[in-house]
Amino acid sequence: MGIMDLLSTRAEGALCAGQRLLHEQSYREAEAAFVLAHTAEPRAEAPLLGLCRVSYATRNWRDLDRWTRRLVALAPSNLEGQLLRARACNAERQWPAAAAAWAVVAQGRPDWPEAQFQLARARFRSGDVAGADEAGSRLAGLSPRTPLNADLLGQLALERGQCEAAASFFKALAKEDPAAGRRRFEAMCQARHHRGIAIMARTVLEGEPGTDAGRAPAIQHGLQEGLQEALQEALQEALQALAARAVAQERNGHLDEAFQDHTAILLADPDDVSAQRGRTRIRRILQIAAQDALRSEDWNAALGAFRRLVQLDGSDLDSHIQLGRLLMRQRDWASAVPAWQTVVAASPQLVEAQIQLARALDRSDSPGAALSQWHRVLALSPDNAEAREMLEQAPRRMLDHVRRLVDAGDLTQAVQALKLAQTFAPDDPDLIRRTDHVGRRLLQAMRAAFKASDWDAILAISAATRALRPDDAEVHLLTGRAAMARRQYDLAIPAWNALAAIDPARGPMCRLQLARCYVRSGRFPEAGPIIGAILAETPDHVEAQAMRSQFLATGRDNHADARMRTEPRANPT
Repeated sequence: MGIMDLLSTRAEGALCAGQRLLHEQSYREAEAAFVLAHTAEPRAEAPLLGLCRVSYATRNWRDLDRWTRRLVALAPSNLEGQLLRARACNAERQWPAAAAAWAVVAQGRPDWPEAQFQLARARFRSGDVAGADEAGSRLAGLSPRTPLNADLLGQLALERGQCEAAASFFKALAKEDPAAGRRRFEAMCQARHHRGIAIMARTVLEGEPGTDAGRAPAIQHGLQEGLQEALQEALQEALQALAARAVAQERNGHLDEAFQDHTAILLADPDDVSAQRGRTRIRRILQIAAQDALRSEDWNAALGAFRRLVQLDGSDLDSHIQLGRLLMRQRDWASAVPAWQTVVAASPQLVEAQIQLARALDRSDSPGAALSQWHRVLALSPDNAEAREMLEQAPRRMLDHVRRLVDAGDLTQAVQALKLAQTFAPDDPDLIRRTDHVGRRLLQAMRAAFKASDWDAILAISAATRALRPDDAEVHLLTGRAAMARRQYDLAIPAWNALAAIDPARGPMCRLQLARCYVRSGRFPEAGPIIGAILAETPDHVEAQAMRSQFLATGRDNHADARMRTEPRANPT
C-alpha cells in the first residue's frame, strides 16, 4: 500500500468519525476529526463542509467565514456552502459578500421565500437598491402566498422605510395566521423596534376600527390580560420615542426618516395632530425645494426632490407627473415607464399621461407595448396626429426593431417581434426575407449546440425555431434528441410525431423513439400499440421485444395490484 493510499484511508476514517461526532453534538471532537480529514485531503469538499457545519452549530462566525470562504472557492455551486457563507456574512454584517452568496442560493432555490428576502435585504444594505427591488418583486410573485411570505414582505418593507406597505403586509399576516402575527409583534416589542410596534399595534391590540369583537382579528384573543397590558405599555413607549426621534430627525435635516416616523405614529393613532402636522410640513418643505429646483432649471436636484416626494407619499399624483416629465427630459426611458404607468393607473383619462407612456415605451425599445398604448391614445383622443402617425409607421418600425435584435444576437426576442410584425404586414417582402434569415440563424445555433452536446441551449431556442420553421425536419430532429437527453419526454413526443409526419422515411426511427419516450415516462398503455407496430415490421427487434416484456410485466403487476385492492382479505381467525 502506497503513501497516498494511507492518506486516503486516514482521511476517510477521520471524515466518518467527524460526521458521527457532529451527529452526537460533540462539536470540539468533530472539529478535530474534520481538520484531520481536511489536512489529509485539502481538495475534498466533505471535510470543509463538516467544518462549516460545526462552526455554524457553535455560532463561531469567524471560523464559519474562514471555512466557507475555502469551500466556496473550491466548489462555487455547493448550495449548502453558499447558504452557510451567506449566514456568516449576515452575522459579520458583510453585506456585499452576503448579497453574492444569497444570489447563488436564490438561483439554486428560486421558490424559497427566505432566500429572496435575505437577498433583497443584503442588496439594500449594501446600497444596491435596484437589485433589492428585483429580489423583492420575486418574493412578492412567489406562489402560493403564505403567511410566511406576508411576514417577510412586511419585514422587507419595514427595513426599507415603507411603513404603509409594511402595515398592509402585517395586516395580511395577522388575518391569515393570528398566532404568527402575535409572535411577530412580541418579537418587535422584545427588540424595541419602535416603528414595527406602532405599525402592528392597531391590528394586534385593537383590531380594525369600526368593527366589533366578533369581526376583529382573532389575534387579540390570544393575548393574556397581563401580556396585553405589557404590550400597551410598549406601544406607548414606542409612540413617545418615535415622536421625539421625528423632531430630532427633522431638525437635523433627515426629512425622509422623520416622515416615516410620523407615518408610523399615525398608523397606530390616526388622530395624532402633531404627526399629521409633521407629515404636512415635511411634504411642503420638499415641494418647495422641488419647485425651486424647477425654476432654477437644476434638473438633477428637481429629479431627486420629486423622487423623494414619490417615495414618501405614493398618492401624490402631481409629484408622479413631474417625475415622469423630468425622466423624459433626462431620456431615462426605462424609469419613465413605471412613473407614467402609475399616473395612468390613477387617472386613465389624462391624455398627457397616456401619450407620455406611449413615447416612453416606444423609446425604451418595446414596440409591441408601445403599439397597444398608441391605440389607447387614439381611442381616448381620436384627433391625435402623433398617434395616427405612429400607427401608420408601425410595420417599418417593427422591422427596424427586428433588425436591431438580430444584429444584437437576441434571436428569441426577434421571433416574438416578427410574429407581431406579421399581424401588420404579412405580405411584406422585407418581412418575409427577415423571417427566413432569423429562422436560418436559429437553425445554425441549434446545429452548433448539438455538436457541442449543449442540450439546454437547443431546448432554449427550439420553440422559437419551430415557430419560424414548422416544416423543417432537422429542427424537430434536434429538438427530439435534446429532449431525450434531458429526459423531457413531454417535449420529445410532439417533436418525433412532427418529424414522422414531415418525413415518412424516418417513420421507423420515430416510432422507436416514441416507444422509448412512453416506456421511460411510464405511459405503457400508449407504448403498447407502437411496440406492436415495430414488432410487426421487424419481429426480431431486440429492444422492442425487451420493451414488450417490460410492458407485459407491468401490466401483470398492475392487474395483480388491482385484484388485491378489490378482493376481500381472508379473516385470519
